[in-house]
Amino acid sequence: MRRIGILGVGELTEKIIIGIFNHNPMARIYLSPRNFVKAQRLASQYPCEIMPDNQAVVDKSDVVIIGVRPESVATLASEVTLQPEQTLVSLVAGMPISKIQTLFSHSQCIRAMLTYAAEHNSTTVVVAPRNDDVEALFAPLGELVSLQTEAEFELATVSMCMNGWYYFLANEMQQWLESNGLKPEHARALVVGNLRDCAAYATQNAPHSLKSLGESIATSGTYTDQGRIMLEQSGAFEAWKQASERILSQLKAQK
Repeated sequence: MRRIGILGVGELTEKIIIGIFNHNPMARIYLSPRNFVKAQRLASQYPCEIMPDNQAVVDKSDVVIIGVRPESVATLASEVTLQPEQTLVSLVAGMPISKIQTLFSHSQCIRAMLTYAAEHNSTTVVVAPRNDDVEALFAPLGELVSLQTEAEFELATVSMCMNGWYYFLANEMQQWLESNGLKPEHARALVVGNLRDCAAYATQNAPHSLKSLGESIATSGTYTDQGRIMLEQSGAFEAWKQASERILSQLKAQK
């Protein structure tokens, strides 16, 4: 059983920890004292251990996961020394492996990306480059997408931003439904249900393109098609592309 160290107990790492214990109640996880209140709450609910400092976490672990903000990475790196056989997994958005390797003076570095759905073992897990140990660790948290290059990982980062954008899009629809008379709980159920139904149907029909699935629903003359035309004419789809291009350009600038 791989021993897991967490440097930076934040919102995402909390969800990862819960997902790991959901899959394996006997997991061995060691937490840094950063964000002590959250770490203490986790330690009271799951058999993980809060260590006195970051180096103590590293010393206990086979796989070390860093989940701090980019501006905190250099300070964190100055506080710890890893052994050559240890694997360092970075959840730090936008920071290339080369920089992680330089800061930590460590060659065995992997980038990973997940969503908050890790808490329910239903997230998409993106890993680059491919690594058997890291993939085995994260696979129980959801659907694994293993990439080889950072260029691919940057594109995946843009797609994961979309995960957050969906909430705002869904909120707009929920608010519109409520403003036209639906109760909040009914509006929310309808919006979330439609997102779930779309994902489920697309998953079950993987051989078909997403466009073809949409066209099978939004057939000519239907209300769905009329709405699609309005969205396209108003630039809604183009706006998503522009947002994606902007994020990708910022990620490339980090190199």
